[in-house]
Amino acid sequence: MDQARCKDPCLRIDPKIGHTQIATCCFKITNKHLKYNILGLGDAARYMSNEEGLKKDGITDEQLQEKIPQHLRYASVYWANHFEVADIEDTGLMNGLEKFVDEHTLHWFEVLSLIGNLDSAHRAIRAVMKLLKSTSSDLHRLLSDALRFISKFYGMINRSALHTYHSALPFSPTDSLLYRRYIKEARHNIFGIEGGPKKWDALVAILSHGEGVDAIKFSLESALLVSFSESEEYVNNGMSNPGKLKIWDAAMGTPISTITGHTFAFTDDFSTVASSLDNIITYYNVNGSAGGMLTTPSTIHKLALSESSRVAAVLSDGTVWLWDSRNAELICSFDGFKTIGWSWLEFSRTGSRLAYSSAIGVTLRDGISGRFIADLPCEKTHKLFSDDGSRIVSLSLSYYGGLALWNTESGGLVDAVRDVDAQHHLAISANGSLLATADEYKVTLWSENRDHLAKIEVLEIQDTWSMAFSVDNLLAIGTEDSGIKLYNTNTHSFISTLSFTGFPVALAFSPDGAHVACGNTDGNMHLWDMQGIDASSPLSKKPTRITAMALSRDCSQLACAFADGTVELWETSPTKCRTASRWCDRVSAVGFGPDGRLFASGSDDGTIKLWNVGDVSLYGTLIASGGLEAVALSGGVLVAAGKDGVTLWSLDTLSLIHTLKASRLPSGSLMSSTISDDSDLAAIAFDKGVHLVDVMNGTTAIATFTVSYGIRKLTFLPDKTQLVAQIYNGDFQSFNLINNSIANGPTLEHLIQLPDTPLWHGVPVWLCWASGEHYVAALFPQHQTPVPVLWIPSDISVMAWAQGSSMIALGCDDGRIILLRLRTSHLG
Repeated sequence: MDQARCKDPCLRIDPKIGHTQIATCCFKITNKHLKYNILGLGDAARYMSNEEGLKKDGITDEQLQEKIPQHLRYASVYWANHFEVADIEDTGLMNGLEKFVDEHTLHWFEVLSLIGNLDSAHRAIRAVMKLLKSTSSDLHRLLSDALRFISKFYGMINRSALHTYHSALPFSPTDSLLYRRYIKEARHNIFGIEGGPKKWDALVAILSHGEGVDAIKFSLESALLVSFSESEEYVNNGMSNPGKLKIWDAAMGTPISTITGHTFAFTDDFSTVASSLDNIITYYNVNGSAGGMLTTPSTIHKLALSESSRVAAVLSDGTVWLWDSRNAELICSFDGFKTIGWSWLEFSRTGSRLAYSSAIGVTLRDGISGRFIADLPCEKTHKLFSDDGSRIVSLSLSYYGGLALWNTESGGLVDAVRDVDAQHHLAISANGSLLATADEYKVTLWSENRDHLAKIEVLEIQDTWSMAFSVDNLLAIGTEDSGIKLYNTNTHSFISTLSFTGFPVALAFSPDGAHVACGNTDGNMHLWDMQGIDASSPLSKKPTRITAMALSRDCSQLACAFADGTVELWETSPTKCRTASRWCDRVSAVGFGPDGRLFASGSDDGTIKLWNVGDVSLYGTLIASGGLEAVALSGGVLVAAGKDGVTLWSLDTLSLIHTLKASRLPSGSLMSSTISDDSDLAAIAFDKGVHLVDVMNGTTAIATFTVSYGIRKLTFLPDKTQLVAQIYNGDFQSFNLINNSIANGPTLEHLIQLPDTPLWHGVPVWLCWASGEHYVAALFPQHQTPVPVLWIPSDISVMAWAQGSSMIALGCDDGRIILLRLRTSHLG
C-alpha cells in the first residue's frame, strides 16, 4: 500500500486486511475439506508407506490432485504465512483458527505428509504460538501439544500419513489435551493401547542419522544441531566410503539438510559447511546448497573452518594449509602434522587460535595469520578447546598418564596432574575452569583456581562413554547401561537420568543450556528439552528391567519376570497386579499351561517354581539343568531347556521323565522350546536348527531342521502336521512334520490356526522387529506380504513380549508393561 501513488482510498489494499482475508479463506477451505483418510485408502494400503499405499490402491497423480486439489494444498501449506501478518483481533479469523486446531490438526498433518510438506508444520505452529496473547488457553495448549506431537512422531508420520492416527496418536500422553480431543480418531485402529505415557517427557525427538554418530554440536545461537560421521576408513586405509553430515532444527528435531563427504567442518552459526572429497573442498549453506570449491595439492585428511574466514586442511603428505575462505587465497602452509592417538585439527570458537596434532603433541598457531605460538608436549592424548577458546585441555591415554591445562594466549602450561590412572574420556566447561575425566569405574571432577588444578570430587559411575558440560556447569555423563546421568556440580547432586539405549559416543549441550543431545553407534540420536526435566523431584531409582513375559492362552492372565528376581502375575480385564514374589537373583523364563491353571517361572540356576493361577499358591518346585533359557507346559508335561541340557517333567507327580544332556544336543545357543498340547512331541530351537523330541521315549532323532536365523517362538499346529517358528525379526518358517520340508514366510493358513496369534476379524497380527524398530504386522487376505499396522515409538525399549488370542503385551527396559488390546469393531 503506497498512499503517495494511490490517492483513492477505495482502491488501496491494506496488507493486514488482505492477509486477514486470505488466512480466513484458508481456514474455510481446510475446515471444509480436511478429514481422516482423505484419499479413502483400503485396509492394507492405509497402513503402508505413502508411496506403497498409493500404488497398492492404484491412486494416480490425477486422482491425488482431485482428492487434494491445489486450493487445499495452498491453504494447508501457506495459511501461517498470511496469519503472521494478519489482524489477530479479527473474530472470523480467530474462529477459523480455533476450529482448525480443535478439529483438524491431525487431518492437516496427514495431508502435509501426503504432499511432502510436513516440514512446514513446525514453522506454522511456532509462528501462531508467538502471536497468541494467552498461554493458558485451550488453543495454546493444543498448539503446544501439536508441536510436541509432530516433533516426536515426525519420522513415523512423514513415512506414512495415516500412522498419524494408527501409531502416533495412541502413544501420545493420555493427559494431553490433544489426546483427549483426537482419540476418537483412533476408532479406526486395530489396537487399543494401555500403559502408554501420561505426560510429555523431556524427550523432544529421536533422530536418525543413518550411521554411527561421531560427533554432535549445536550452533552458537542454539537454534541448529549438527550430527556427522566422518569416513575414518577413508582416512586410515585409503578407502572411498563417504561420511555424512546432517543439520537439524534444534528445538524440534526436524531435518534441514544432508551433506556427504569424507571430512567436515562448519562455522559456529552453521551458515557455511565445508565438505571434502579427495582433494576438493566444497562449501555449502545451511540448506545443503553447494557454493564455492577449493582444490588442494593432495588428498584431504582433516578440515577446520573458523568464524574469521579461515579454512585449514591436513593433507595426505602431513602438511597443514591455511586459506582465506572468502577468496581461496593461500595464507601459509607448514609441515609437522602427525597422528599419535587421536588426530586433531581445530580452530578455537573465536577463530583466533588453530591447534593440530604434531610429533610433540599439539602445535598452537595464530588462527588468522598462521604464526607459530607454541608446541604443547602432550602425546597420545585427548585434546579439547574450552568454548571461550582460552584453554586447551589434554588427557594422556597411557596408564600413568597425565591431565594438563594450557593457556591458548601464550601456549603456556597452566598446570598438570600426573598419574591420573587410565582415564579414557574428557570434558571441559565453557570457560575452562572445570574438567571431568572418566575411566571404567568412576568420573573425576577437577577445578582450575589460580593456575592450579585440584581434584574436587569423584563420582562412582561405571562404563562412561561420553561427557559434556552445560553453560551453567551441569555435567551430562553418558553411560553404557544407565542412560544419561545429569549431575549438578554446584549442588554436588544428581538431578535426573535420561533413558538412552546403545553406546552414547557423542554428547552435547546447546550453548543456552536449553537442550541436550546424544548419539549412539547405531546412528540414532536423542534430543531432550531441559525444561521438561523436573530437577526438584527426588531422583528415581534405576528401573528394573523385564526379562520374560507370558500370556495365558485366553489372555486373562499375564506373567512378568524381572531382572531382580521378581515374578508378577497380572489380571488383564481389568488390568491389575494380583501378586508379586521375589525368590531368586534373575528370572529367565515364564510360561502358562494350555488351560491357564498353572504357570511356571524359572531362574538362571535351573530352579523352576510352579504356581496355581487360581489362588497364586505354590504348586511345586523343580530343579532343572543350569543356565535355564525356556520353559514350556502342556497338559501333563513341562519342558525345561537350558545351556546344560533339556529336562522333561511330569506335572502330575513333579517327577523327572527324561534328561537330555547338552552333549546329546547340537552346539549353539538355545532359543526356544515348545510342547504339543497332548504331551506327545516337544521341539527345541537352537541358533542353527530345530530338533524334535519324542516325549515318551526322550529321543531327539525324530527330525532336525536347519535354520539360518534365531528363533524366538515355536508352536505346533493343532493337528501336529506343522511346526511354526517365529524368527526374532518377526518372519516365519513352517516345518512340515510329514515330509520334513521347510516353507519360508508367513502363511495365512497356518497363522490363523496358532492359538497364540491374535486375529482381528480373521486377519493375523504379530510383533516384529527390523532395523532397530518394533512394529505389529498384519497379513491381509489378497496381500502376499505383511503390512505394519502399528509402529512402536523408538523411545519405548521393548525387552520382552508375549502375545495371545486377543492382545500383545510389551515388557520395557524401564519396567513398564504396555498392553496392545485388539478392538472388536471393524470400521473400514
